Amino acid sequence: GGGDSASLAATSRQLPIEVTVDLAQIQIQSRAVGELSVGDILMTDLEASSEATLRVGSLNLYKVSMGTLEGRSAVRLGCSVNSESAAEFDSVLS
Repeated sequence: GGGDSASLAATSRQLPIEVTVDLAQIQIQSRAVGELSVGDILMTDLEASSEATLRVGSLNLYKVSMGTLEGRSAVRLGCSVNSESAAEFDSVLS
């Protein structure tokens, strides 16, 4: 009945989901991939203060800024990327 769907919706909001922060995409020669080693640095065209995008699956949800907190990498949520993605994400959970 209706109670079951409400219970399922409440449970689905408590399940862990993977959140991805896309900082930059770069292109390198395919042969260079095989030559990568620990300690190599891949440069991007981004300023260090550039915003990144937080997404869940293919849905871009927020612009974020990168930083550190208590010695750990962190992201600070900024503005919502677009209301359609947020509404689509909410509809998946309800």
